[in-house]
Amino acid sequence: MILFDRHLLIVFSTLLAIILPILTITTGNFLWAFFIIILLIGHKLLNPSRLYILALVFASINLKAPIGRFMMSDLIYILAIIIILLQLTIVERKKIFGRTYLDKVIVFFGLNLITIMCFRGTGLLIFGDTKIGGGAYILWFVVLAALYFSKYINITFKQAKILIICWTTLPLINPLFEWLTYMTGGSIYFFTKYFDISFGQIYQRLVENNTDMARTGTMPISLFFQIISLLILSRKQNLFIFFLLTIFGAIAILFSGFRSFLVAYLMINFISAYFLYKKRGQILIFGLPILIFSFTILSLFKYNLPFAIQRAISFIPGLKVDGIAMENALDTTIWRINIWKRALSDFSNHAIIGRGLSWDTSSWTNLIGREIYGSPEFFYVNHNYHSGPITAFVDYGIVGALLWLTIQFIIIRFLNTSFKPALKIASNSMICSFYIYGCIFIYWHIFHFWFIYGSTASMQRSVSYFILMIIIKNVVDKIIQKRTVNI
Repeated sequence: MILFDRHLLIVFSTLLAIILPILTITTGNFLWAFFIIILLIGHKLLNPSRLYILALVFASINLKAPIGRFMMSDLIYILAIIIILLQLTIVERKKIFGRTYLDKVIVFFGLNLITIMCFRGTGLLIFGDTKIGGGAYILWFVVLAALYFSKYINITFKQAKILIICWTTLPLINPLFEWLTYMTGGSIYFFTKYFDISFGQIYQRLVENNTDMARTGTMPISLFFQIISLLILSRKQNLFIFFLLTIFGAIAILFSGFRSFLVAYLMINFISAYFLYKKRGQILIFGLPILIFSFTILSLFKYNLPFAIQRAISFIPGLKVDGIAMENALDTTIWRINIWKRALSDFSNHAIIGRGLSWDTSSWTNLIGREIYGSPEFFYVNHNYHSGPITAFVDYGIVGALLWLTIQFIIIRFLNTSFKPALKIASNSMICSFYIYGCIFIYWHIFHFWFIYGSTASMQRSVSYFILMIIIKNVVDKIIQKRTVNI
């Protein structure tokens, strides 16, 4: 970090430290003061690499910003990009990776978004548009820029370990705050609403006394057990602990009622274990009896299980759950099909230039007024099609969908170059073990988008996953190079 940048940012931070309290007092919105916390620790975070680490940690927590639809990770990405640009104007900053094709496709995808905005509207009142939903475009440009400039990010071994540990453990804050919100009767929701907890879930628990499913807190809990189980398996080669922790994570998902999430969790776990465990045949020897035992227990007590668990296992052949749970699961399938039919019937109008991400307020409010919130028509208006292919082709057009597919393909090829070398030393390196897991997680996430569920939000979340693995890959390559030299 050069001194000019440091001094410039100190001046910039000082000005904001004066302006933000004034905004807090004059507007009456105390949330402006939230940024003062960042400024107080700003002198430790002037390095873009540190900012990227902080942004990725906040992305894992899914921490919301008090401004519009921004996440805290988006604001930190913006600050990091500004610093990188300042450095590029003064000195030649070295690229960590040469990614000509990826950079070009990112630019083309951004241009496709601009084209859609020109023909379909920006969804931003500031540009005189009568539509809403333009915040999604802003978030796209932020994460695309963050992905583009990630080639300049170079973290140390220590920073990589800190990133992995924080990525694994800190999301557990979300279920903790969700529980505290329930226990306090919602009185602390003014604070906890910035974390990854569902207002609808809280409303059902507190007002309707509906405790059938607990969805929002299950993902961080299951991912914690998933990552820990695989890191231990790689290091200790202990199948018993692996299966035990895997079961704990699966139980958390069962109480959410999510079928696709349960499948994704188990697939990622066992595919990762197949690569990280040296005696692969024993996975089947130990896993098959556990699978049979679990199936037997579920079969014997299926009607006594909570509604959420019955819904989650309703797809398993041979398990006939309670009729209400089965009907609920089937209804959501039919509901999705109706959304897809509605979207595909309109595809010809948006084949070349996508439908875009904004929508008319009138069509949205009319549906609410007619009390059909949650209907397929309502979700069509909101662009939440519950399908990756339909999201890509309808909202972004054929060009946008192919560009997004190309970005995913390039990322897979890019990460795959270090997969086998990292696998050879994974048992002696936590970073390499996490890299193997992360690659499989990315591959499955891409598969999940195209064949199970996808949305614009999941696409943007994927970009943070890509950034995480790109900067971890740089450290993995250093470890591989160091081991090769020592040999």
